[in-house]
Order: sequence, then C-alpha cells, then structure tokens
Amino acid sequence: MFHWINHNSLYIITFLFPIIVSIIFYNYLSKNKLILLSVFVLLLVISISTKILIEPGNKTNSLEINSILSVDKPMVIEFYSPNCMGCVISEKPFLNFQQSYSEIFATFQIDIYDKNYSDLIRKYEITSTPTFVLIHKGKLVDKYVGLLTNKEKLYIRFKNK
Repeated sequence: MFHWINHNSLYIITFLFPIIVSIIFYNYLSKNKLILLSVFVLLLVISISTKILIEPGNKTNSLEINSILSVDKPMVIEFYSPNCMGCVISEKPFLNFQQSYSEIFATFQIDIYDKNYSDLIRKYEITSTPTFVLIHKGKLVDKYVGLLTNKEKLYIRFKNK
C-alpha cells in the first residue's frame, strides 16, 4: 500500500512521533511532567490507532495459497518488492518468460509486502528480492535469487528440474 515507505518506516514513525512531539512540548511549552506524560500517551494512542487503520491486517487466504501450490505443472513464483530496482528491471524478462513458456510452467508473482503470503515467504525462506522459485506439487525444487536479464536465463535454470 505504501510503496514509498519501506517495511520498518511505519513502525519507526509510529513510535518516534509521540516521543519527539512530547519532548518539544515539554521543552518549549510546559515543564509539567504530568502534562508531558498525558501528551505522550495521547499521541501514542493516536499514532497506534492510525497505524492499525492504515496497515492492512493479515488475512491469509489458505485456500488460495493451497490452490496456487497444487497446480499439476511446475510453477515459477517471483517474489518481488515494488521499491526494488532489481525487481523493476526483472519485470519485463519475467513477463516474457510467462508468455513464452506458459504451456510448460505456471507462473505467479507475489509482492513480499502482501501479508496474505507471509507464510509462503517464510516457508520458502525468501530473504532477498527478486527471488524466483520453482515449485512442483507444493515442494521447493529450485530457487534463483538475483537480477533476471532475459527470459532464457530462467528457462535454462528451471527446464531440467
């Protein structure tokens, strides 16, 4: 949802904002510690409420994940991040791969920030983007991590697995 914010920025902003505003309030407006504590708690509650409203909840749809993993033909899944330059460069070659080898491989793209797939990301130990994973009947067969410059690179890697 927030492609301009990395995954930790929202948490940092949520907890630093009340602290900074409370310190400024204490130093420039009032030296009363009770008022300082009240302002801090109020801002913390507002910040956490805002974060909860802005950040989508984890609504894992296991039926969808199971249907993705139970495809009969081998599946290539691209794990990407919208703010990853390597992922942006790899997008066109992966789309070419999808068009050229759709009869051999099923393909799917997963945004690592999508909470619906967090279990899948942990299961296949995705630690870097872009990552291309070959899965057959729910089992990891091979993994390619790094920039994809052309569709043939991925095909050569996964064709005999």
